[in-house]
Amino acid sequence: MKNSDPSKAKDTPITSSSSSPEFNNSLDEKRLKSGADEVFEAANMVDALGVKIEAILKKLEKLDVIESQLNKVHTRMANIEETMSRLDSEVKVLNNQQKKLKKNVEELQKGMEYTEDDISDLQCDNKKLENDVYELKKQLMYMENYSRQENLNFFGLPENIDASLNSMNVEEGLPRQHDASENTKEIIYKFLEDQLKIDRPREKIEFQRVHRLGKPNPQKSRPIITRFLLRYSD
Repeated sequence: MKNSDPSKAKDTPITSSSSSPEFNNSLDEKRLKSGADEVFEAANMVDALGVKIEAILKKLEKLDVIESQLNKVHTRMANIEETMSRLDSEVKVLNNQQKKLKKNVEELQKGMEYTEDDISDLQCDNKKLENDVYELKKQLMYMENYSRQENLNFFGLPENIDASLNSMNVEEGLPRQHDASENTKEIIYKFLEDQLKIDRPREKIEFQRVHRLGKPNPQKSRPIITRFLLRYSD
């Protein structure tokens, strides 16, 4: 075991590593690097947040379009429901009339004798009411089927943009009525015939209405919305 000299220990100067220039420079570099990392991380977070906000805005725009379309569908459905309610009321009235007529015929047959001609007339009236009820039921069935059908949209079909712009109302920016600058129905028939290979589509398919959606856009063609004409057999 070595003996230590107390006098030497007292004379030896004690130096602190925290006071050396090399240590201070190293500490500054670490602080600068840490600050740069924090700034870089904050910039990345801002970029990511911007991307998320942009995605949210795009989704909100789509929701606005969907909400507008749903409002139109709700309006159409409300009109159809109102018509169906009116037809249903008329059917009920006719049914009540038919019941009253049958009851009157039965009471009259019990109370007195009718001639064959009078009875024949009553039966004809009754038959007419039955036919009216049947026709109204067919109309109700047609309206119910119509309310469940949807329009069909065609996207990507070329548009004569110059003709479409010329057909716009200059003051209001709306399409002119009965404008024949672009035959959208013929465009759909040609697409069905050439692309979908449907044989003689003009003889098999009828449309109630065919037109483009929105205002003309030189950058892209507008979709074409079609409403099919459905015929129901008895």
